[in-house]
Amino acid sequence: MTTRSIDLLEQQGYHADLQLCLQLVKSCSHSRDLSQAKKLHSQILGTKHSRNRHLENLLIEMYGKCGSLERARAVLDDLEEPNIFSWNILLTAYIERGHLEQAKEIFASEMPQHNTVSWTAMLTAHSQSGNFQDSWGLFQSMPRRNTIAWNAMIAACGHHGRVALARLLFDATPGKNIASWNAMLTAYSQNGHIPDARRIFDSVPYRSTVTWNAMLTAYADAGHVAGAGAVFVAMPDRDHVSWNTMIQASVMAGEFELAKELFAAMPEKDLIAQTTMIVVCSQIGDLGQAKRVFDAMERRDIVAWNAMLQSFASAGDFDRAMELFERMPERDVVSWTAMLVAYAEKGLLDHARALFDSMPHRSLVAWNALLAAYSRSGHLEEAERFFHQMPSCNVIS
Repeated sequence: MTTRSIDLLEQQGYHADLQLCLQLVKSCSHSRDLSQAKKLHSQILGTKHSRNRHLENLLIEMYGKCGSLERARAVLDDLEEPNIFSWNILLTAYIERGHLEQAKEIFASEMPQHNTVSWTAMLTAHSQSGNFQDSWGLFQSMPRRNTIAWNAMIAACGHHGRVALARLLFDATPGKNIASWNAMLTAYSQNGHIPDARRIFDSVPYRSTVTWNAMLTAYADAGHVAGAGAVFVAMPDRDHVSWNTMIQASVMAGEFELAKELFAAMPEKDLIAQTTMIVVCSQIGDLGQAKRVFDAMERRDIVAWNAMLQSFASAGDFDRAMELFERMPERDVVSWTAMLVAYAEKGLLDHARALFDSMPHRSLVAWNALLAAYSRSGHLEEAERFFHQMPSCNVIS
């Protein structure tokens, strides 16, 4: 969404085009820009479409995506007669933001009616939060179950290790679709039942890219690089998940050259693949290539910055590590700990202690690294004093 688009809506005023309003709200949901969302909403209230139910429902969704549950709720409360779609959108917003207790309250006490979307949303939310029994109870209580609900319960069973129950549900599912087969395949895969996963894969009437990726992941997670490779080569279409799964499988098996060749052949390199390759290059001592991959990244998250920082630190290149550390747009406990461990292992106690004292949050790894540095350098009294200052300790301490 652009400022020009919002300006155009403002120019149209009361008689603004409905399709433009809908398009802008959807765009704002995608961008998750709350300040733009509030500005857009205020302009929509001045149009003749301010009471359009479809548009109002999209506004609820927009605020949910932008993280403002309070405003999403306010839009619903302002509706003259919220429909089931309105309630489901609000319910989903609370679930997606991790507010399960409030979602349960909305579902149980506020919604005038439920449909399969409502039931399935709650079933999946309970499963993902670790409440398998609640998921199972909801599934059994559903007045009507569609294929989506059956698939969600199969996935919940797989996630919680109830493979036999997952298979029972799969066999009982009326009107199985490709998602049903994928859910059962994934349930077997998640629990290490590779032969069963393969039998499902071989029996699927139609294989989507998700199906191929599920089988690829099954082999990769089990450490079967040859099996993963065979599936990867046979795939008619590959997406980022396919490439990243195969690269990760190669790395986990210690086949770094294969990982590098796969990365080089990857049509569109994403953040995950690039970060993995920084780690790979660091592990094989190719710091120059790690830096080239890092420099070529169009976008970097904290994980990518930390990967490059740890590469410099583990190689003993403290100058470039510190230069990168200072450039980082944000730091987390991993960033601070990487630098501290590097200094401590090199015996640079003054640098390590100064950094430790500057840390906003200290991990147990950081405490242990400095403790070990004091001990190795013969500062046993300081090490003992430091040990007694530790908020917690483990077997390493």
